[in-house]
Amino acid sequence: MDFKSLRCVSMKIQGDKIILPPSILELLIELDVQYPMTFELVTNEKKTHCGVLEFTADEGTCSVPVWIMKNLYLKEGDSIYIRNVALQKATFIKFKPELKFLELSDPRAVLEYTLRTFSCVTIGDKLHFDYNSKEYIMEVIDVKPKKGCCIIEADIEVDFDEPDGYVTPKNQNEQIKPSLPEPMKSTSISENEKKINPGSTKWGSISKIAHFQGKGNKF
Repeated sequence: MDFKSLRCVSMKIQGDKIILPPSILELLIELDVQYPMTFELVTNEKKTHCGVLEFTADEGTCSVPVWIMKNLYLKEGDSIYIRNVALQKATFIKFKPELKFLELSDPRAVLEYTLRTFSCVTIGDKLHFDYNSKEYIMEVIDVKPKKGCCIIEADIEVDFDEPDGYVTPKNQNEQIKPSLPEPMKSTSISENEKKINPGSTKWGSISKIAHFQGKGNKF
């Protein structure tokens, strides 16, 4: 699929899925694209990747999560270039969380829950999400094997960089909170994959995420 230029309409939604017009769905069906559907969003300054929620947007427009528009420096009504891309599965992600994220009672569980609503990760993205009526930001520091990858049905090792303001314990006996979560291994993010038929307007939903297992090195 070649790049298509669409006008951005912001929407408040958890995750990275966009809403595209029906004409894009018709084109993708003709092309017999690979599932799960992932897309590249490009501006003059940056690019990122995302999934799709529905094909019900007005023709010529694209509904985009507010946090993605902020990352791409887009304003309401700005044009964005979009195309369908087949991304490799992520095997490794390194996040840089905010310090307040570590103050959660179980940040690992919150991350597992949050990633259910995302289809892709791209180096440089700052993922915004809400939890208990508070907004958190998780910057993507590193992704392997490519700068942008799909995280659906992927076995991923997750690591963390120290957030700004984090104080490293001077010795093992010193207890300083909040503490940085240990690296997480072997998470699998799944999404129901169902074929789109010409009358369909929705595609897929993340169904489950396995608990992280294993033990990593502490910072």
